[in-house]
Parts: sequence; C-alpha cells; structure tokens
Amino acid sequence: MLRQLFILLLLLAGLTALWGVAAALGKPAPRRPYTITAATKAEFDRLKKTPETDLVNPDRQGLTRKGDWFFLRLAGGRQRKLLSKPGSKFEGDIAEITYLGKLPYLQKYLLQVMQWESSIFLLVDQTNGRIDTLQGVPEPSPTVQRLAVTYEYLTDVGGVEVYTVGQGRLKKAFRMEQEKWWSYGLAWVDDRTFILKCLPIAEANRANSTAELNRLLKTTKKYFYLRITSR
Repeated sequence: MLRQLFILLLLLAGLTALWGVAAALGKPAPRRPYTITAATKAEFDRLKKTPETDLVNPDRQGLTRKGDWFFLRLAGGRQRKLLSKPGSKFEGDIAEITYLGKLPYLQKYLLQVMQWESSIFLLVDQTNGRIDTLQGVPEPSPTVQRLAVTYEYLTDVGGVEVYTVGQGRLKKAFRMEQEKWWSYGLAWVDDRTFILKCLPIAEANRANSTAELNRLLKTTKKYFYLRITSR
C-alpha cells in the first residue's frame, strides 16, 4: 500500500512538472520595455550637439575635503560625508573618490569612484543627500524626463541604463546589456528616443593601449547606429 502511494505521488509530481513546462512554453515572452531600430550617422550628427563633458559643471562650491573625507554641503546647513579609499591591503576594497562637479539640471553633485576593475558614479542630491549609483555620467533627454547612461565592463560587455526622473528622484526604467558592441556616443531625439553610436567590441579590442584605441576611434569605418525607443 505504501509503495503504491509512493508511486502515485511520484506520478503526480511528474505531471505537475510537465504542466509547468507546458505552461512556460505556451506563455509568450515578456515584452521588452524598449524597441531597437536602425539609425544613420546623419541623424546622429544632426542631434549630437552637447559633448558629455559640457553636462558637468566643475563648480566646487559646497565641497570640503579633509584627507580622504569628502564633505558635501546640503540644504539647511547639513552635510553628506564620503570616505575615499585610494589604497587598501585588499585590491577588492579599493574605492578612490574623485569629485567631478555638479549636474545643474538635476541639482546633484557628481563623484566618480574608481574600483579595482571598474568605476561607478555617485549622484548626491544637493537638498537631502540621497545617493544614486550609476554606471556612467548620465545624459538627459530634452526636458529631463529621462536619463541614459552608457557603460562598458571588462573587455566583453556593453550596456545602457535608462532612468525616469521625478521630483529629483531617479527610477530605473530598463537596462540593455550585451556582448556585441560598445557605445561611443548618445544623442536624444525626444524624451523617449535616443540614438547610439556603436562599435563592435571585437573592433575596439584590436587596440592594445588607450592611445591605440583613441586613434582607432577616430579612423575606424565600422561604426553603426541604433535607435532606442522606450515603450
């Protein structure tokens, strides 16, 4: 009797698993929160008017540094303090902070944190000290409803993160990450659409140094352009 009950339970478990697989196979894949279509160099060049470096105001007002400590002045006389760790016994603990300036369109301080094999960017709200951590310097849409950040990781991953902006708060809308291309430029079309200037990762990896890469980026003919539209 017990043996028969055990066999019955196994059969029921197997049927349950099969139903789950069937349901999964029959279920449509979740719709991506964006669409990708081809764009052109002419479109990108017409739209790309502001270099990334012009998005950051290097103003140091409100910043005080004492040794490895960074003090950022907030509203109401408060401060936000951050500790830089330029040297560490363990490489994985390195987190060297560099103050870059301010993002006037967001009313936030911008700092870069260099880690062992990558870097992150901290956006510190000038009013309340809230910190948002991004993979790169954000580029705002025309009316700052959205931000887009391009990044690369190690030697084989490229990505884009898109955030919505509301009352000074950032909310991640989506992330695209793949192993085929890196982005070397971004131009907004409107508040929902932007164009990426892309280069195959294999092409970029032909360079053996930063100097070689800079030369390659100026001479290569292998750029292509993608239009990304948020749904």
